[in-house]
This record gives sequence, C-alpha cells and structure tokens, in this order.
Amino acid sequence: MPLYDQIHFKEAPETHFEAVAPDKRTARHLTAKLSRSEGDVYISLFIARHGFYGGDWPEGQPAVFQVIVEETELQTGLIDMESVMRDIESKGKAAIYGIHFDVDSAKIKDESKPTIEKIAKLLKENPNLKLHVVGHTDNTGDIEYNIELSEKRAESLVEFLVNNYNINEKRLNSFGVGSLAPKATNETEDGRKQNRRVELVKP
Repeated sequence: MPLYDQIHFKEAPETHFEAVAPDKRTARHLTAKLSRSEGDVYISLFIARHGFYGGDWPEGQPAVFQVIVEETELQTGLIDMESVMRDIESKGKAAIYGIHFDVDSAKIKDESKPTIEKIAKLLKENPNLKLHVVGHTDNTGDIEYNIELSEKRAESLVEFLVNNYNINEKRLNSFGVGSLAPKATNETEDGRKQNRRVELVKP
C-alpha cells in the first residue's frame, strides 16, 4: 500500500529555483497528497544539482527544497482581542465565535469561559467602550423562535459579564436578530456554523 495516494514526479517547472539549479536536466519536482480523515497532507519536493560552484558548494552537490502542508480543522474558538477591537473601530462591529450554548437553550456552556474572559478583559481595558451584544442563529427552524432564542442568548452573555466580571450593565445592551443578518450562506454546514455567532456592535 503506497504511503501517498497521489504522486506526481516530473521535470521542474520554470521557477525561481533555477537561480540555484541552472541545469534543468538535473532538476525534478515531486508533489504528493495523503488523504486522511483528520485532514489531508501535501508534500512538495524540488531536487536538483546546486548551481553555485566553488567554495562550500562543489559542483554536483545536491540541493533539496521541501514543503509540507497539513490540513487541520479551523479553530473558531480562538479570538485575538486586538483584532476584535480593530474591527469594532473600523467596521463598527466584530463577530465572536467560541461562545456555546446548550441546544435550544440560553444556558452558556463552560467551554465558552475563555472567550468570555477575553471579552471582559477588552471591556476593562477600554472603560469608555459601550456595546450592543447581538445574538445570531442560522436559518434552521422557525424564524420567530430563532429571534427570541438569539435575544435570550445575548441576554445571558450580558448577565454573565455583569455578574462574573463586574462589568457595568449600563455599558451593554442585548439584542437578537435570529437568522436575519447572515454572515455566510445557510445552504452549507460551514456557512450555518459561521452564522451561529455573537457580534459586538458599537452603538
């Protein structure tokens, strides 16, 4: 059974590598792909006789350039608060992922706490910042129900920040818009995942 399920081996294309491999007859380029359930792996190899003669690189010395790329699942729970603040200032809002709720519930899951802690830190470092906390859903289910659920979830986040991090409640207002303001298409699971979010909106 081969290690890689797709392998291509051919003469090297016209690339910047010719600066170190002027003799194209000796140059070869290999690309390969390994399919895995946890994410595909790609490898690219460029092999040639080195073009710099003399010194530490005698004529005929092989040169090998290797690039390996591994696919991984996008980690949406990780947020950069500097980037969030830049979005708030330049766009008037920032999408936040990593706040999770029980199904059909406004109860915040424990795994959401690292993200909420960063939001609290942002608010404490910017004491004059006031925000609308807006809940969003995908389009699965009844639209009126989703609007109500998204509003309850936004309220839960505001209450959590107020009760656990001593954030002044006058700085935060909660709203829910359900699926009325999608960020991506609701036709795919990836799109629906992007639409299930909380946005911090500057009034």
